[in-house]
Amino acid sequence: MSLHAGTIARSEDSVAEMETPTSQTGTSLGPRGRILLAAYHFPPSAAVGGLRMARFAKFLPEFGWSPYVLTVLDEDRDLEQGTDITRLTGLERVPIRRTHSRAGRISALYRMLKSRLRGSETRRNADLAAPKYTNHRAVDESLLSRFKRYIGSIFLMLPDEQKGWAVSSALTAVRLVRSQRIDWILTSGPPFSVHLIGLVVRTFTRTKWVADFRDPWVEMLPERSNHLRSALSDTIERRMEAVVIRRADKVLMTNERARQSVAARYSHMPDSKFVCLPNGIDLRQAVRREAPDRHAPLTITYAGTLYFERTPEPLFQAFSELVQEGRARLTDFRIKLVGNCDYIRGMRTHELARRFGIEEAVEVLRWLPRAEAVSLMQRSHLLLVLAPPNHRLMLPAKLFDYVGSGTPVLAIAEPGPTTDFVRETKCGQCFAQTEMRELKEYLHDLLQTGGYSDLRYDLDAFARYDARSLSGQLASVLSGQMQTNQ
Repeated sequence: MSLHAGTIARSEDSVAEMETPTSQTGTSLGPRGRILLAAYHFPPSAAVGGLRMARFAKFLPEFGWSPYVLTVLDEDRDLEQGTDITRLTGLERVPIRRTHSRAGRISALYRMLKSRLRGSETRRNADLAAPKYTNHRAVDESLLSRFKRYIGSIFLMLPDEQKGWAVSSALTAVRLVRSQRIDWILTSGPPFSVHLIGLVVRTFTRTKWVADFRDPWVEMLPERSNHLRSALSDTIERRMEAVVIRRADKVLMTNERARQSVAARYSHMPDSKFVCLPNGIDLRQAVRREAPDRHAPLTITYAGTLYFERTPEPLFQAFSELVQEGRARLTDFRIKLVGNCDYIRGMRTHELARRFGIEEAVEVLRWLPRAEAVSLMQRSHLLLVLAPPNHRLMLPAKLFDYVGSGTPVLAIAEPGPTTDFVRETKCGQCFAQTEMRELKEYLHDLLQTGGYSDLRYDLDAFARYDARSLSGQLASVLSGQMQTNQ
C-alpha cells in the first residue's frame, strides 16, 4: 500500500501517521468530524465518476469536516479512460490511501470466459467496446454455455469486476477508521462492490455510513446483457443491495427520480434515510465562453464512452436526411466523438457513419487531457448528451462536465432526469428518439440562420448545483442538521 497526499507519494507504512487535513488556507480544521471517502474512481483517473468524490474531498474542509480518501493504486486501476493529473488540483492537503487490487486478475478471467462465450475474434473485439448494458437475450443457449454463464456471473461478475479491490481494502478501511477516529465513511458506487467496504466498517466499528449511489443498482439489472448475469446472480445482487440499504445510515442518490424509486422499494424504512444530492459544478471554475467562430461549420461534440445503449445514430440520421434532401452539405457540419467511441452497437463508428453517407463529417478522437477536452468543448457549438430509455433513473455525470465548459447541450433523451435537468436549467434542447422530424428541423434552422454561433445560457441557473454548496449540504446531512427530503 502507498499513501499519497494529493500528488505527493508518501512511504509511511503506518496508517496512524496520516496527516490531519487542513483547509485550503493551510489552517488546521475544527473538530466537527472526520470522514473517509471510499471510491474506486478517483483522480488522477480521468473517469468522470471520480469527480464527485474529488469535489467532496476538496470542499468539505470548508465546512469543518476532515476528509480522508481510500482508493485503488493507479497502476492497478483499469485506465482505459486515461489519467489527468490536473484533477488532483485542490487536493494537495487531503490524505489519500491507495491500495492494491485483484480486479485485474478477475478482469482477465472475465475476458477469457467472455471470448469463449462470444466465439469469433471479430465478435470479441466488437464486444469489448460494445455496451456492458443491453437488453438482449440469447434465444438458443447450449447447456455448456449456460453453465459457463452461471459460473461467470457468480464468481467473476458478482457484483462487478472490482470486488477484488473492495474485499482486499476493507481491512485497511477498518484500520484507518480506528487509527484516525473517523466518524463517518462514505462509499460511492458504481462499482457497487465498494459498498462492501462500508458494510465491513459498519459491522466492526461504531462509525456511521453513507452509501452513495451515483447510478441505480438493482433497477439496472434487467438492462445487463445475458452473458453478465443469471437468475441466481440477480437474486444475490438484490439481497446485497438490500443489506447495504438496511445497514447504511444514509443513502444518497444523484437525482430525485432515483431517490423516489429506491425509497418506494424500501417503503418500510424512514423516507428521511434517502437523500437526493446531485452531482455538481465548480462554478468558480466554470467558463463564460466567448462565441465560437461564426464562419466555422456547426460543430457538435460528444465526450465519453458509447456504451449502455448510447448511440448518436439519431443525429447521424437527421444530418443524413438533410443532405439527401439538399438542405445541407457535408461541409456545413462536424460531429466529433471523443473518448471510447470506436464502436457503436458493436459496429465500427466510421463504418456506421459511411452507411449514413456522412463519414467525412464524423471525427473520432481518443481520450484527451482535461484542459484539451474543455478547450474542444468551448470551440464546439453544441455538446451531445445521450440518454436512451434505460437511463430513466440516471443523470449522466458527464452532463455536469459539459455545463462547466459554458457550451449548450443537444440532448437526445427519453423522459427522465436528463430531460428534467436540461429543461430546468435551460442549458440546451431535448429530443426523444421518436422526435426525428423535430430534431432535423432544429438542425436545419441552425444551419439556415447561422444561429448556432450565438447559442449560450446563463450560469446563474446552476446555483443549486454548485459543488461547494452541495458539499455543505453533505456536511449538514452528516451533522444531522438537514431536512433530507425536500
